[in-house]
This record gives sequence, C-alpha cells and structure tokens, in this order.
Amino acid sequence: MLAEHWADLRYRLRALFRRSDVEHELDQELAFHLAHATEQYLAQGLDPAEARRRARLEFGTVDNTKEESRDRRGTALLEATLGDLRYALRGLLTHPIFTAGVVVALALGIGANTAVFGLIESVLLKPLPYPHPDQIVSLALIDPRGQVPGGGPIVTDRAFAMWQRDSRSFAALAALSGGSAVLTDAGDVEEVSGAEVSGDFFSVFRVTPLLGRTLSAADTRAGAPPVVVISQALWERRFGRDPRTLGRTATLDGVKREIVGIMPSGLQYPSAADYWIPRDVSPGTGNIVAFFTAVGRLAPGRTLAEATAELQAIQARAESALPPRARGARVEMLTLHERLFGSARGPLLTLLGAVAFVLLIACTTTANLFIARAAARRREFAIRTSLGAGRGRLIRQLLVESVLLAALGALAGLAFPVWGTRVLTAVIPSTVGHVPATSLDAWVLLFAGVVALLTGVAFGLTPLASLSWSNLSGVMKASAPGAGGGNQGRARQGLVVVQLAAAVVLLAGAGLLIRSVAAFVALDPGFNPRHVLAVLVDLPRTRYANDRARSTFYDQLLQETRALPGVVVAAEADAVPLFGFSMITRFGVDGAAPVGEHVEEAAVNRVTPGYLAALGLTLKQGRWFTPADAPGAPRVAVINEAMAEARFPGTSPIGHRLFIRPPPDTKPGTLPDQPLIVGVVGNVRQVGDQIEPIPEAFFAAAQDSAAAQALTLRTSGPPLELLASVKRTIATIDPSVAVWVGVDLSDVYARTYADRRVDALLMSAFALVALVLSALGLYAVMSYLVMQRTREIGMRMALGASAGQVLRLVIRQGMTSTFLGLGLGLVGAFLLTRELRALLFRVSATDPSVFALVAVVLAVVAFGACYLPARRATRVDPMTALRWD
Repeated sequence: MLAEHWADLRYRLRALFRRSDVEHELDQELAFHLAHATEQYLAQGLDPAEARRRARLEFGTVDNTKEESRDRRGTALLEATLGDLRYALRGLLTHPIFTAGVVVALALGIGANTAVFGLIESVLLKPLPYPHPDQIVSLALIDPRGQVPGGGPIVTDRAFAMWQRDSRSFAALAALSGGSAVLTDAGDVEEVSGAEVSGDFFSVFRVTPLLGRTLSAADTRAGAPPVVVISQALWERRFGRDPRTLGRTATLDGVKREIVGIMPSGLQYPSAADYWIPRDVSPGTGNIVAFFTAVGRLAPGRTLAEATAELQAIQARAESALPPRARGARVEMLTLHERLFGSARGPLLTLLGAVAFVLLIACTTTANLFIARAAARRREFAIRTSLGAGRGRLIRQLLVESVLLAALGALAGLAFPVWGTRVLTAVIPSTVGHVPATSLDAWVLLFAGVVALLTGVAFGLTPLASLSWSNLSGVMKASAPGAGGGNQGRARQGLVVVQLAAAVVLLAGAGLLIRSVAAFVALDPGFNPRHVLAVLVDLPRTRYANDRARSTFYDQLLQETRALPGVVVAAEADAVPLFGFSMITRFGVDGAAPVGEHVEEAAVNRVTPGYLAALGLTLKQGRWFTPADAPGAPRVAVINEAMAEARFPGTSPIGHRLFIRPPPDTKPGTLPDQPLIVGVVGNVRQVGDQIEPIPEAFFAAAQDSAAAQALTLRTSGPPLELLASVKRTIATIDPSVAVWVGVDLSDVYARTYADRRVDALLMSAFALVALVLSALGLYAVMSYLVMQRTREIGMRMALGASAGQVLRLVIRQGMTSTFLGLGLGLVGAFLLTRELRALLFRVSATDPSVFALVAVVLAVVAFGACYLPARRATRVDPMTALRWD
C-alpha cells in the first residue's frame, strides 16, 4: 500500500515538474490504445479505414481524454497557479518601475518588522541556555521604602542564611558577588571579571564543565585549598586550550589558586565572567552586613508564587525582633530571564509597534499602486471575462501577483536582520555595550514568510473593491482617462487617510522621544564630564592588606600622574560620578546622634584637594579642601546642596558640625571627632538621570586612615590618549597592578541617555520613512485624480474657470484627505503615545507642543504633495480634454 502511494506521489510530482515527459508518455499511451482497438476491428474483417473510424468513435475525442487524464492527476489547480505565476512574473518584468517601487516599499516594511522580531526573539523569546531555565529564579530583598539596597537585586547575608536553612521551595539556592581580579599568570597582567560564589552555584545552572569539576560546599569552608573554575573564553585566551591547564595554578589578586574546572561558553552568569571562586556566605559577626546576589532553582512541583510566599513568611518571622522602622522588607522573586531582560520588553515592543505602522503604510502605498494598476488593466480583465474567465480566476491572478511581490519584498527585506545589528552598532555609542546579533533562524524566517503572505493577500485584495464586475463588458467601450469611475478614487483616498494617520502616530512618538533626549541633555549633572579621565585599579589583597599600604600606593600614583604631560588637575576620590556611591551612612548634626524613627542618610566621599577643579564642581558657599587640611589638623567637611536644604533649611550650614555614625567597635559613651562644615557644593547626579541627588558629605582624604581609590584627571586633550601613560606609571610603581576601569567620563555620561537617543533615532527614522511614503502616496493619488478628472477640468476651463480656481479645487480635495488623516492620527497618537511613558524623561506623553508641530509638518508636506499635481491640472488644454470620447 505504501509503495502504491509513493508511486502515485512520484507520478504527480513528475507531472508537475516534468510535464513534457509526462505528456509525451500520455500521447504514446493513447496511441497504443487506439492502435489496439483498430487491430481488434481489423480482426473482425473490417477494412482499415472503417476499423480506424470505429476505434476513434469507441475511444472518444483524444483532447477530452487527455483533459480527463490530467484532471485525475490532482495537480490542475497547482498547474494553473504556476501558470498564473509565470504570467505575473512576465507582467512585472514588463513594468520595472512599478515592480521596483512595490518591492522597495515592502522590503522596508517587512524587513524592519523581521529585524525587530529577530531582536525580540533573541532577547525575550529565546530561553536561557540551561536545563529547565524556567525553574531558575532571581531573588531580591526590597526595603520598607520600596528600594533595593545598592540599586540592584540584592539580599543580605542574614536573609540568605535564613532562606537557605528554612526554605523547602528550592532544589538549590546560591549567593554570589560579582567583581574582578588581577591575573598575573600565563601572559601579561590582566584585569579579569568573575564572581565569588557559594557551594550550590553550579547546581542552580546544571551546566557540565568542559574539563574537570565545579565548585562544591567543601571548597567554601575555612582552611580549604584555594581553587578556581575558569571560563572557556579565558582558557582559550590565556592558556591556548591546553588540556593540561587543569591542576595548574592561576594567581588572582596575589592568591595562587588551583584550576579545577573549565566551564563551557554556555554559562553566561554573571555576564562575561572569566572565573568563579568559592566564598563562604555565612553571616558575619557584629553590625557588619554583607550583600549578595541570590539565585535559585525551584524544587519540582513548586511555583514562583509559592516560593515567594514561603520566603516572605520566613522574612516576617525574622523581622519581628527588629524596631518598627526596620520592618516591612519585601521579597521579590522573578525568573532569571525576567530579571535579565524584563526591562527590555517595553522598548522592544514599542519598537515593534513602530515598525508595524511602517508596514501598514507600506501596505497602503502598495495597495494604492495596485489600484492604479488594476484600473489600467480593466480592459484586460474585460477581455478575459468575455473569453470565459470567471471572477475567481481573475481574483487568483491578482493574489498570485501580489503574493509574488510580497515574497520578493520579504527576500529583499531579509537584509535587515543581517545588517540591522551593524547599523545599530554604528549609531549606538561604544559605551552602550554589545548589541545582540539577530540570526536568520527558523522562527525569523517563518515570521518573515507569514508577514509576507498576509501582506500580499491584504494589498492584493484591495483592488477588488474598486472593480465593477458587473460592468466589465462596458470597459472596452471606454477610452477616456476618467473611465475608471469613482470607486478607485474613493478607495485610494481612503488608503491615503490611513497612511497619514499612521504617519502622525509615528511622528508624534518620534517627537516625544526627541524632546525627552533634549530634556536630558539640558539637565545639569552637577559636574563637567568633558576632558575627564577616571581610572580605577583593584589592588591585590595579599600585597595591600591594610589601609597604610593602600594609601602609600595611591599617594605615589597621584604624585606621579600630576607630572604627566596633558594632565591639568589630578585628584583622588572614593567615588566618581555615575559610578554610584562608595558608602551610605546615617548622620546627625551638632552632636545629635542619628537615631529615631526618621533616620537621615548621606553618601560619604573621601577626596583630595584637587577634586573640585578636576570635576568642575560648583562651590556654592564657604571653601573647598586645601593642603592645610592634613592629618592632625581639625577635621573638616564639605556638603552638597541636598544635605544643606534637608538639614539647614533657610540657614547657612557653615560652622556646624556633622555627626557620622561611629564604627561598630567604638566604645560606648564616646563620640568620634565631628568634622566642621566649611563649604557647600552643587548637587551631583551620581547614579543617573532618574534618581534625584541625595545628601552627600565630602571629607578630606588626608584626614582619614583609609585611602581614596579612584583617580580623576582633567586633561588638556582627549582623555583616553592619556590612559596608556597612566598604565605605564602604574606598572612602574607595581607591575602586578592592572587598571580595572579607565574611561572618558563624557562617554560614561553619554551612556546614561544613549538608550533614549537610540530610541529617538530609530523612531525618527521610521517616522521619516512613514512621512515620505505617505507624501508619495498622496502625490500618486492626486496625480491619479487629476488624470481621472481631466475631462471635467477641461470643461470647467472651457466655461471660464481660471487657473487659480482649478488649483484651489485640486488642493482642496487633497487637503481634505490630509485633514481627515491628521485628525484620525492625532486621536490615535493621543491614545497610543501613553505607552511611551516609561521611555520619556520630563516630557508628557501628550505634550501639546509636539502634537502641534507634527500637525504643522504633516500639513506642509501634504500641501507640497498636492500642489504639484494641482499645478499640472492648470496646464490642461480644454480642447484636448474635450476631444476624448
């Protein structure tokens, strides 16, 4: 049975793709049957002529027999469709301008949608490369004020220990802290990134090492031999994929660690980690609290909600012993995929909505062109109808042609996913980071194919509404340019209204994003990032185990970098703007300890005297630090305006004293030295644009036992050109020390609004494409209507109408469609731009100035698109127009 089906399928395929061979075999078979019947009649004694006549009468008409045989193949419809396809291809090749216009418009629409879908698929839809990734969760502890400690998904060591001890919702629960270390083996000194992890870390991800083993709980215990697991990238980069790497030692921050495992490239947590070392995450003693990132794998049968409720109950029991103001911490648990990529969902879906509008405009543009082409082919359709072609046959021809064009547009648009990443990389600053590459996998190709099919059917069916099927026979009698009737004009005007409305929505979105970027650029960050080089180094812990050794290194580095050519001012600080705070602490003033329900907190930053000039801070009151603020001199402090306004409203803080929370080992009943406030500086936005400046106190680094560790240089030229000299200076002081961060601060500042700038740039590009396509569509419609009304215009001019009256007549008709589209688009923009609120900065989603500007721009462009055909209408010769029958 299977063999019979296979033979039948092979025959049908041969009939479809090798038709000449099958037809030849059919002719031979028919000739054989006719000859056999003739021989039978000859055997009965009939003469040859009569025998052949009777054989033909018995056999029937050969052509009808052939048609019946072809029908039994079951390929008639497909063969007819292939014939339509060949006919459509010949027709498109004879009209290259029409074909090129449609393919380009569809390539823009389908290609842009495919590129954005590919990005969404790679970021939002593709699962993490781990076994059962939906079971991997990220945990965070939200404090009573609704903030995450440290600004990220972090938990305390005490909370993690309780969860690990009392929870039954996890198959594995791990804590980690990201960082970096100086690698001094197997080549040059290099700063590598990695993480310190608890024993269950690799059990959460269940990734098998390429070589060796992973870390275990035994590696985290006190006294365990120091070991490290490295990444495949580090193994290839520093050890040349040598399988004998296992068992060798790698010196990280001066500690020799045995390499016990090599992880494959599939393990990407933390991002771009080169190594993983064990760490005991048990809670410490005293008041010191450690913070970690926590991840877990849910136990079989456990849900995210159940695990969250369990941890929240554990947390509530532990908080019952805390003061009321410290209670109310909330457990937040998300899938790891949601934690990593959830923030990208809004911008990507907004981008998908924008390109969907571009596709809508491309479809309406193509539909307009198809309506014009259908009007030009009315005589052809009438002739084919008179020869017996049914309505379904003509509809199939139109659909084959439209789907063919959509397929060509989709093929041309596939360049967008391939080259889109390169374009984004070219327009996005280097500070933004890696742009995910979009590959042409099966899902992206399927999406492109479905969009092409739907698009082809959509604009292919549009001309049907404008064709008068009942009066096709009368078309052959019409020869005037206006013979097409009014259906085409109304349909094309309706499509133009849709085009213009979609363009208004895109223009409004682009305008809001551009205003948002402008609002951020106009925002005063509180410092001047231009010509500032920020350098951070991570000193090996074994060689710089105490504050004295670290201070000696940084003091020598500061002195030597001041002498480098191109350095205008050199200073050091604990924290550089846009890199966050080094420490947050409680404070009081004039001897009042920071206690009570409403505890005031401030950022603390230790700096050297040149820091004010290096960053271009503004001194509002008093003075800045001087070399006289040395060890042994009275302690002084400078505060920012946020602290002055919060603690000294309406008065000057100069002369008051700060009370900073004493360290845990301070003897009871004693107060530390309270620094005198000697100055006030402007606020600095330390952590980005969305968070307002918080109170900040600056202390003279020379009066503190700990060293300020961020080198800040104001340069006379491009900052990064000085980085090599700084690295050589560091190598001269200590060859084992590598630069951890060396950046131009203006690049870091640009990063804070680069995402907004890219959103605005992409939306503006799509809006520009939409505006151009809409203007071209309006121009084409007005040109068509002028052609259609040529006889009417000629008659008006023959009866005395002036050129100005004709001009106003045509422009009025075009601007009517424009204002309809504008009104519809403004309503749509008012409703849809609210989805952009998460991407806007200090701009309302319904900003009237943006909407007004969009209306003016669209009206001006539309007027230009209407004016050119209107001018052509004024040049119509009345006698020529009236001569058409």
